[in-house]
Amino acid sequence: MLSLKRVQDADLLRQLLELVKQSRGVEAEVVAHIGEVELRRLYAQEACSSMFEYCRRILGMRIVTARAGQLRRTAAELEVTTFGVSC
Repeated sequence: MLSLKRVQDADLLRQLLELVKQSRGVEAEVVAHIGEVELRRLYAQEACSSMFEYCRRILGMRIVTARAGQLRRTAAELEVTTFGVSC
């Protein structure tokens, strides 16, 4: 990990903002992949009874992260069902 002690304040703030933006993009991709794996029930290939179990046991996610993925997937499904939005 690089040392941040010598980074100027404005640069540090700019870099942090950019990292958060990148993180959100990656998080969105992870949630999309979780949703597709769940839809295809691919977690069963790893002897998991649910996507939550797969996230915890195989992916090593914390409970909060695994639950958040489930909630986001459910929200996306509700949006499609309620508003007819296709992903």
